[in-house]
Amino acid sequence: MRYYKTLVTELAPFTFVPTKPTQDVRLTKGKPMRPINVRTLMIAAVSAAVLAGTVVPANGAELTDPGAPTEVAAEEQPATDGAAAEEQPADDGAAADDGAASWKQDGKGWWFDLGDGTYAKNELIEIDDVVYRFDENGYMITGWHNQEGEWEYFASSGAQAFGWNVIDGSWYFLDPETGFMQTGWINVDGSWYYLNAAGDMAMGWVQYNNEWYYLTGSGAMATGWTQVGGTWYYMNASGVMLIGWVEVEGSWYYLNASGAMVTGTQWIDGERHWFFHNGTWWGAWK
Repeated sequence: MRYYKTLVTELAPFTFVPTKPTQDVRLTKGKPMRPINVRTLMIAAVSAAVLAGTVVPANGAELTDPGAPTEVAAEEQPATDGAAAEEQPADDGAAADDGAASWKQDGKGWWFDLGDGTYAKNELIEIDDVVYRFDENGYMITGWHNQEGEWEYFASSGAQAFGWNVIDGSWYFLDPETGFMQTGWINVDGSWYYLNAAGDMAMGWVQYNNEWYYLTGSGAMATGWTQVGGTWYYMNASGVMLIGWVEVEGSWYYLNASGAMVTGTQWIDGERHWFFHNGTWWGAWK
């Protein structure tokens, strides 16, 4: 995967040259202006030049009090005396034969100009610390995308999703390294979760390999005593719902065929047993 940096500046309020109205401008992502002799730069739309990654006044512009910004693109204007602009070395990882790498948009979508006369296509590229994927035509991908059998998700901004994400109302977990959608059992920060075949996180009762598990409202697998709908169940350390007799911290309990803890008088294997209201076994009569 290739890595690129585009120039991004903070709000830079400047005053235009005399006879121009005063307003604030914000330099947006785009082709950075090369280092120049500011005396030879004609500033028609923007009152600042970009030198070595910073914004500086041009043509005698002066700082003004911050106000509501007007977003404009920073573009290099023709020099008034024909003086040639000096070349600026490219940022690390950026192609710079014809200029810096930058985003472009047309009627079909967004694409990324690599700055050397080519554009990204059929690949993942990290741009300003965000990962994007571009299709065979070079357009930025959004939404679900199947990459050689693995599902990836890209937000409406094109940013690839990693980790936990809510998509169309359901939770999904995308591998933190690859971004691939996960399915089945996963352990995240010490808790177990179950993701259905479609990748959406399960909640409530789940049957897996003929065993029952309960996933809480957060999706985390329950262990130990768990109350569901007013009924108590007991899950072992692996999350499996137990049935029959269980001993917990020195006390005996009985869980019926549905896993529910019993109380009161119960007939079990032909014998009458009595259980306290908290489920602990008191004794039996034949």
